[in-house]
Amino acid sequence: MKSINTYYTDFPSLVSFIQSSKIVDSPSLLIQIFTAHNDKKYIADLLENLTHLLPKAVIIGSTTDGEIMAGEVSTGQTVLSFTSFEATTLEVALVEHKEDGFCSGKHIGEKLMGKETKLIIAFADGLHTNGDAFLSGLNSVDNTIMVAGGLAGDNATFTNTFVFDKKRIIAKGAVAVALNSSVLSVNNAYNFNWRRIGKALTITKVTGNRVYTIDDRTAVDTYIHYLGQEMFEGLPAVGIEFPLITVRNGIKVARAVLVKHEDGSLSFAGNFEKGDKVQFGYGDPKEIMEQSKEMQSWLEEHPPECTFVYSCMARRHFMPDIIEAETLPLNDIAPVSGFFTYGEFFTSDKKELLNQSMTLVTLSETSDKLRHRMHCVHETNTLLNTSTNALINLINVTSNEAMEQEVMKQAHSTFETLFEQSPDAILLMEGNQFIQGNQQVVNMFGYESEEALLSAKPLKLFPKKQPSGEYSLEKIYRMKERAIKEGNQQFEWVFKRQNGDTFWADIMLTSMSINQKEIIYLVCRDISTRKEMELELARQKNVLYYRANHDTLTGLPNRTLFMSELVKGLELAKRYEEELVLMFIDLDRFKKINDSLGHNIGDRVISIVGERLKLVVDKDDIVARLGGG
Repeated sequence: MKSINTYYTDFPSLVSFIQSSKIVDSPSLLIQIFTAHNDKKYIADLLENLTHLLPKAVIIGSTTDGEIMAGEVSTGQTVLSFTSFEATTLEVALVEHKEDGFCSGKHIGEKLMGKETKLIIAFADGLHTNGDAFLSGLNSVDNTIMVAGGLAGDNATFTNTFVFDKKRIIAKGAVAVALNSSVLSVNNAYNFNWRRIGKALTITKVTGNRVYTIDDRTAVDTYIHYLGQEMFEGLPAVGIEFPLITVRNGIKVARAVLVKHEDGSLSFAGNFEKGDKVQFGYGDPKEIMEQSKEMQSWLEEHPPECTFVYSCMARRHFMPDIIEAETLPLNDIAPVSGFFTYGEFFTSDKKELLNQSMTLVTLSETSDKLRHRMHCVHETNTLLNTSTNALINLINVTSNEAMEQEVMKQAHSTFETLFEQSPDAILLMEGNQFIQGNQQVVNMFGYESEEALLSAKPLKLFPKKQPSGEYSLEKIYRMKERAIKEGNQQFEWVFKRQNGDTFWADIMLTSMSINQKEIIYLVCRDISTRKEMELELARQKNVLYYRANHDTLTGLPNRTLFMSELVKGLELAKRYEEELVLMFIDLDRFKKINDSLGHNIGDRVISIVGERLKLVVDKDDIVARLGGG
């Protein structure tokens, strides 16, 4: 596959670009349009020009709150992304909403999702679409297919957004393209880093994405109370930097304000439910840049042929001077294009509508890995004055509320009771040190007292390396950081008792704030018996697999395994236009050996011949015995 991007200025320049880039018209050519121009005539003229030049191509597009071309961030521009696939077919669908988006998502899913569908790229209008409902509609058809894309923008005016294909432009609906292939590799990732600030609030009255009251106070009054009148006056444009954050499916999900209503309610980019616990969020530029470095490293390990970025408008408004530090380095790995949205689509355990995040999806039709040069990420603390004032107001108000003595005492007492009486082993971690443990964890590790356990060095509590080969200290610190960012982490771990015996444990790390300190709450359950059964079952399965696929005399692959490998070899040879050599070897006069020297000697001859054949072929070749038991 090949991906190339450009800014659109006029028709002659477009013709020149297509010719010089040798872009070939094809049903497997995907053109994505990301435009800041919320003008139907402008979009219609552009579509007419593209359709005239490339009539077979598939076209989808969206209006934006900023564009990304070759990693560069722009406003007021139109970006064209051309991606030519070699072994991937494309199918497009466009639908107008009947209600808030569920039916549209279901319609698109039923039309586009098939057995070989690897990815759905979808754009929905940003003012009439309930993103949660739209994704639920897609999920109702198939919950395994990855979805990327987002809600259209209109440069933070919140008046009109458009999505379109080559034939229609709509202001209330969605457009999507399915990428169908047996070889296409698709990966996704996201960067969030909006911190939860202040006390937890409760959604007390809500219908879908329209929130009426929070802690029985109107949604509008809640924003005024915590963020101040100046921030409220700027809603929804500036308030997108202060979303409400909740945790779903183990990841932090933000919801930004899209519309404020006269009755004191606010409409958000996605749904809430009554009883949801939410906190205000505020971006941390330093953490954003740090996680961007991690994302770049991840891409280097999984190098794609192209990358599409669908990033929240809040990131561009929040850190305008350094936003390209997130996107430019990605272009050194593979061509990058995309846009800034009013809500990003991301698939983890389920299809999620995100806000405040940068999501990306990478594509490749080949497994080749190349080395790439990376840009340096420069850190800065540039913030908006209005945002800073709102942050100070938020911290002051929530600090006064949180520090009421009676509330603090009651919360502390409740926590201590649950901590000591829990049937599970519990450790508390601050920084990189264990600071407290209950009696159950002391008993589990075989120590005489909590003090003895907490004073033990880390390598006294677990081996240097885990069974996977990872260094224990590095992994536990990494999982701790993920828990802080995402809310919690669950995984299996090997510990050491005081006597040196090792045991398997199921670990749940949860990030929580106690007395304004970031504490990791570690729950530990001994699963040694279950793990031993799993390992024994896996060993037995490996033995059975080996016996079923190998010759009992020589240990060589048998006819079953040989035929399976032959089919794979033929497919690869055809795909890469290479030759495959098949040799059939028989032993002449072998019957005389059996008759004169006996079957034991005959079996020995067969084994020796097999061993010698393995010595003269390459490591990727296969020697098999088709006869025998």
